[in-house]
Amino acid sequence: MLTDLREAQRQLRKAPGITTTAVITLALGIGATTAIFTLVHQVMLKSLPVTRPDELWRIGDKVRCCNWGGYTQGDDGDFSLFSWEAYKNF
Repeated sequence: MLTDLREAQRQLRKAPGITTTAVITLALGIGATTAIFTLVHQVMLKSLPVTRPDELWRIGDKVRCCNWGGYTQGDDGDFSLFSWEAYKNF
């Protein structure tokens, strides 16, 4: 195994352009993946920073109005969570 690693290192030294491209591609891929998973964790998985989360209310007239913090398209084709009539009665 040690000889294989030495051979790989020798091959990488022979082609510095490919080595640089591979390292930059890996760094960008790892950085982008880390950023996306951090965003998903903060927005969708982590609890809200409130003292009593059991007292939060979701405003909407349909069960499927919310999709993990985002919006789903309504039956009318719009993206509103509730109608004006429901808002006035609230």
